[in-house]
Amino acid sequence: MLSRYGETCTASTEELLTLCEILSGYFNADLEAQALLAVELARNQGSALNAQALGAAAQDFMPPQERDMIEFMELLAVSETSRCSMLPKRYRDMAIADIQSNLINAKRRALAR
Repeated sequence: MLSRYGETCTASTEELLTLCEILSGYFNADLEAQALLAVELARNQGSALNAQALGAAAQDFMPPQERDMIEFMELLAVSETSRCSMLPKRYRDMAIADIQSNLINAKRRALAR
């Protein structure tokens, strides 16, 4: 994802794995937003995209609070895909009926507010 922005991450694998421990449970959009924030922080400081910039971005980032709506939107996107190979692993082997059932339940939760 970062190569699209002309960025190379200089963090070691060990540093990235340590950072991933605190990011458990985040949605892909949250992770992308954090990565882009880290790019911005590194560029503003005139430094490389490194573990320090990624850590600072993780500390500064406040994920969206509407988790039910995000789950609904994610399931909606999954239900509209035409290629299982493009799905995140947690959805790849899920039965279509289960995806639809989860989508309906997520919609109810998201719109119940």
